[in-house]
Amino acid sequence: MTNTKKLSSVRVAVLVMSCLPAAPVALRCQMPGAQTLDETVGAALQKIIDSAHHPDLRWADFQPYQAEVKEFYTRTGSTLGWVRDRKPTPQAVAMIALFTGV
Repeated sequence: MTNTKKLSSVRVAVLVMSCLPAAPVALRCQMPGAQTLDETVGAALQKIIDSAHHPDLRWADFQPYQAEVKEFYTRTGSTLGWVRDRKPTPQAVAMIALFTGV
């Protein structure tokens, strides 16, 4: 994987993981371990994805990554892809370690 692709992958991961950091997220379990957004927060997320803009992000406009973000949430059925049983997945822990240098 080239450095540019790695950087793009990291940016998409950051965007996906931080789409709603300040929003109150109400969780409900669809199946064991899978956690989804409630209707109100899901609608807010869809609005953010459709506009490709989130004012709380460091780079608020994510138009270059909109298709990937939309595909992620479509593929996961709008579940929180980095959370299982209310805990971060091993992949999320690895990404956090990359960002924090731990």
